[in-house]
Amino acid sequence: LMQMYGADVHPSPSEFTPYGREVLEKDPNNPGSLGIAITEAVRYALENGGKYVVGSVVNSDILFKTIAGQEAKVQMEMIGEDPDYIIGVVGGGSNYAALAFPFLGEELRSGKVRRKYIASGSLEVPKMTKGVYKYDYPDTGKILPQLKMYTIGSDFIPPPVYAGGLRYHAVAPTLSLLMSKGIVEARDYDQETAFAWAKLFSQIEGWVPAPETSHALPIIKEIADEAKRTGEKKTVLVSFSGHGLLDLANYAEVLGFK
Repeated sequence: LMQMYGADVHPSPSEFTPYGREVLEKDPNNPGSLGIAITEAVRYALENGGKYVVGSVVNSDILFKTIAGQEAKVQMEMIGEDPDYIIGVVGGGSNYAALAFPFLGEELRSGKVRRKYIASGSLEVPKMTKGVYKYDYPDTGKILPQLKMYTIGSDFIPPPVYAGGLRYHAVAPTLSLLMSKGIVEARDYDQETAFAWAKLFSQIEGWVPAPETSHALPIIKEIADEAKRTGEKKTVLVSFSGHGLLDLANYAEVLGFK
């Protein structure tokens, strides 16, 4: 699709950049990571007089994307609902923060947080549940300023799971701070579990979620089971962050379709 619009596309790590060649020299089979791609892109921009536009993690990017949460607040009001739970997946953090922060900000300013905020991630890249809250580099090449965040290390090379957007080693500083204070809860799920729930969700709702999005779906079942046990009505707002129509072959492989 990018090439259809005239872009030149190079897979990361790439022989196209000095850092990519450095990575591949150390390990020709390196599957790459978002951290490696960031270093390649930043270095290329610096060396060629370009600009690098950050796509996640940093405060400016998250602030820009909170239009999603602001719109969601209005939409919930329009249908007369108020979410008890706000859930979404975390790669770098901007997807979930974009939805949750407008709701959470309102609650923090009131002095009381009523809703439950749950961020979901990949068990194969367990930065939220097994990471350390410390200063670390946001890129593998260690050229960007360090940020305080939950991290499993900028050198971590995640396994080649299909949820590519979750293959990042750290969590946005603002989201990490909220996690450290227990305001946002984190849960991780493995690829097989997430994809199984994606299949069920598709059958029920008629939408095929992206592999990344599928990692939030098990939480819906857990909340529903608890509500059924207690007899309470619960409203769940989930960030449906992408469709999976470009990932059907990956679903077929993991789910064993013939």
